[in-house]
Amino acid sequence: MKARLPATELRTGKQRVEARTFRQSIWRRMMQDKHLYMMLLPVISFYLLFKFAPMIGEIIAFKNYRFADGVFGSQWVGFKHFQMIFASPDFWRILRNTLVLNLYSLVFGFPIPVVLALLLNEVRRKWYKSYKTIPYLMLRM
Repeated sequence: MKARLPATELRTGKQRVEARTFRQSIWRRMMQDKHLYMMLLPVISFYLLFKFAPMIGEIIAFKNYRFADGVFGSQWVGFKHFQMIFASPDFWRILRNTLVLNLYSLVFGFPIPVVLALLLNEVRRKWYKSYKTIPYLMLRM
């Protein structure tokens, strides 16, 4: 029967390493690559600030939001607003309008800047060269 290792020890191969020294070795490796981790900080902060933080505002859908009370001070109502929307007689019309507007946005908003960029690329006059950035700006809008 094999002897059980204490909880403070880990087995790596045939040698025993205490958990404390294992953590220290990981920390030592991280300190060796600290410049790589520092380069990762802007990316992590971007995702936290622009992707994760706005999700806090999604709470408003489940609250009876009042501006005076704020997001966290408003009364919690759960799925009440969703039940009201799905039970509304205008739900299917609202859904259809939303889908049609999104379709129009795709059909007219995507190919027009691309076609404009291709047309401006064919122009050979020098003063048109400065206008080549306009389609790229329109794609951002």
